[in-house]
Amino acid sequence: MKKSFHFHKMLMISLLLIISALFSSLEAKSKQLSTPASKSFKARITFYYPNEARSGFTSAKGDKLVPWKSAAVCFRTIPYGSKIKVPGIGTLIAQDTGSAVISRKAARLQGQNVPVIDVCVKNRSDMMRMQHEFPMFVDVLVDKAT
Repeated sequence: MKKSFHFHKMLMISLLLIISALFSSLEAKSKQLSTPASKSFKARITFYYPNEARSGFTSAKGDKLVPWKSAAVCFRTIPYGSKIKVPGIGTLIAQDTGSAVISRKAARLQGQNVPVIDVCVKNRSDMMRMQHEFPMFVDVLVDKAT
């Protein structure tokens, strides 16, 4: 019993240290990206379509999402309302977010620590097609909302 308690205690401390390091990394990256009004950087591009059964084309904030015009972002890196120019797609508006976008999961799975921009598309077939056809990483230009 005593060994189990110490093991769990050490596990919790380790997890807290990892989470703290991740937030510090995200905060440092956010400070790097927050100075100029426009910034160009490499980003991981992913695609999603809203779950119509759950919330439909509505963002986490309650805004109406427009396929091929709305994107989910980490709002600490790219403020809501910012315009994101993605080559091959066009100009998107930062309107939504999600835990996988904030944690940069898709980029980290590829060994990169860059922002993730999740493009809202109309349906599952668009999402699957773009995930196979579109490059994983592209240089984007963000005009930050003021």
